[in-house]
Amino acid sequence: MGEVLAGKVAIVTGGGQGIGEAISKRLTQEGATVVIAEINPETSKKVVSDIKEKGHEALAMQVDVSKSREVRSLVNETLRRFGGIDILVNDAGVNKRTPFLDISEEEWDWVQGINLKGTLLCSQMVAREMVKARNKGKIVNISSIFAEMAEPNQTIYSVSKAGVYQLTMNMALELAPYGINVNAIGPGPIQTALTRHLVEDPEKYKLLLESIPLGRIGQPIDIANAVFFLVGPESDFITGHLLIVDGGKLIK
Repeated sequence: MGEVLAGKVAIVTGGGQGIGEAISKRLTQEGATVVIAEINPETSKKVVSDIKEKGHEALAMQVDVSKSREVRSLVNETLRRFGGIDILVNDAGVNKRTPFLDISEEEWDWVQGINLKGTLLCSQMVAREMVKARNKGKIVNISSIFAEMAEPNQTIYSVSKAGVYQLTMNMALELAPYGINVNAIGPGPIQTALTRHLVEDPEKYKLLLESIPLGRIGQPIDIANAVFFLVGPESDFITGHLLIVDGGKLIK
């Protein structure tokens, strides 16, 4: 790995497990200092330990991204410790599979609060600091292929991720004059704790693989590599884009 991101400071929400862990480690391999904002302090501390063992810099902070006070503390501590913020990756997210007719107000508010409101709060507070510092910046929001497709029992999640995509476009438009690029990634099926029920069921796993033209389930590193592209210099003329990373599932 190189040092393409040397001197850059990145915040990765949900960076203590699954896709977020892979993103955190990939960015540090490229020279970035990463602040891992994670609701679970045990997982984030483990990731920070792994990163530091390889000689890179990282910090873990326990944060509920749906709470503005906690997000403000995250931003303030990052500025205090490292002097600025160059990159934000909004990966923190949850899912609740419920039939449309059975969706409760509590379920709706929980998923939208973390997936959509959390993305808004983190992006707004970080972007304000980027504008103030006049140092440009890159923001990547983790959306989903469900932003562009429907599936039974996925209403709450799909709406939240479609909202993340729309938020990405509006952010990109309004932040472009400040030199801030804002893009989204739409993962397809990725092998994480959230998909374990599919991977461990032979029949469901067979059907899943048949739905993916490239014939395999995605790995967290597939998303991390896409994030690296969008926060690196090669993507400087890309903004407001949803990059689908799904092995071709959406086209099928």
